[in-house]
Parts: sequence; structure tokens; C-alpha cells
Amino acid sequence: LTRTGQSIRLLPALGLDMGLGDVIAHKAVSIANTRGFAVEWTTLVLLAHGSSKDSASRLATERLARHIGQRTLFRRVGAAFLEEPPAIDEVMRETKRPVVIVGLFSGYGLHGAHDVNAMMASLEQHEVVFAGNIISFPELADVVAGGVRRYLHAERTGGLAAI
Repeated sequence: LTRTGQSIRLLPALGLDMGLGDVIAHKAVSIANTRGFAVEWTTLVLLAHGSSKDSASRLATERLARHIGQRTLFRRVGAAFLEEPPAIDEVMRETKRPVVIVGLFSGYGLHGAHDVNAMMASLEQHEVVFAGNIISFPELADVVAGGVRRYLHAERTGGLAAI
């Protein structure tokens, strides 16, 4: 409870919501089509923060990549990280073009804006496209709202353990 008597509930991390994968896939397919890339020949790379101290970010990103890979026709769906291997430059050396990169950043702080923009500028090529950070995808609000609806439903029906 807060000082004002309100209760606060933390929902599962956004990166664990598979609805996020659907939003990312839709955006990446749209960009590939706009650029004239055949989706089945395009690689999708999810760029996340990662951490040398905790594997949770990497594991969630890899799970999201597998989810998208199972539901789309991309040649490959992989992951790259800022603070642990594999780094984006390493992934790009090993990846066939064309490539669509999506940043899994929910804000425009140091990493979400400065670091990612600098990396993308260094990778700038005709067949490498940065789709942006997920925070810029309007559909992200629907994913968050869906998570809140699921929580409220589970709270009413006693199924909170399933969330």
C-alpha cells in the first residue's frame, strides 16, 4: 500500500508478453515489404540490453525470438545485446542480408536513444534497416492494456497464479 492507501501491483515483464512478439513481427514484416525485402530471405534481429550480472533479459529476448521465429516466415530471428554477447556487430558479421533490427527498449534513455542510434549509423547499409525501438510502436499500448485486462480478469476469477 502507498501512503495514500492505494495498492500497486506489478505485472509480468513486458518482454514476457507474447503479444509483444506479434507486434514486433507485424512491424518487421511491414518494413521488409516496404523496402522490397522478401520476408523469407530477411533476418530479424532483436536488439536488447542484456546484462553481465543477470540472464533474465537475455533469456526473455531469446524466448521472444523463438516465438516470432515460429510464427513468421523470416529466414532467421536472432538476438543481439548491448552488455553481453553476442553484440550487434558480431551478429551482423554472421548474418546474411537483408536484415531488419528492432530495439527492445521501452524508453529513450542513454541506451534507447544515443547508443542504439550510434550503432545503427555504423551499420547503415541499403539492406540493413532499423525499425525503431518498441516504445515508438503505437500497438505497444494494446499489449500493455491486454496484460492489465488479463490481470484484472485473473484477480476477479481467482486465477492470479496463471499470470
